Amino acid sequence: MAGAKEPGTSIGELFNRAVDQGGELIRAELAVYRRLAIRRALAARLAVALMLAGVLIALGSASALMIGFAIGLARFIGPVGGGIVAGLAGFLVAGLLVREGLKRLPTVAPPEEDEPTQAERDR
Repeated sequence: MAGAKEPGTSIGELFNRAVDQGGELIRAELAVYRRLAIRRALAARLAVALMLAGVLIALGSASALMIGFAIGLARFIGPVGGGIVAGLAGFLVAGLLVREGLKRLPTVAPPEEDEPTQAERDR
């Protein structure tokens, strides 16, 4: 009969067995999730490789564009001036993109309403 107490089994032994079986269940669940994560990572490796190749090509193209910009400006303000202006323009665009990206990032954990902020703690 399921659930019936076996003769000579104490409550401590029952808890011990439950803990052991719970541990086995957790290890089995972790093994399933590990296999699932590996399967998803293997399935995504071509996509990740293609995206990485795209990013590398984009970086090379951006470098070529900035060099062309500097060479074009060199006719008017000299090679050093052209390089400086092209570099500053690149940094400006990069800074604007990073700032816009940071604005769009969701907050990971908004502060709790009950928790005082750092300014309130400093008072």
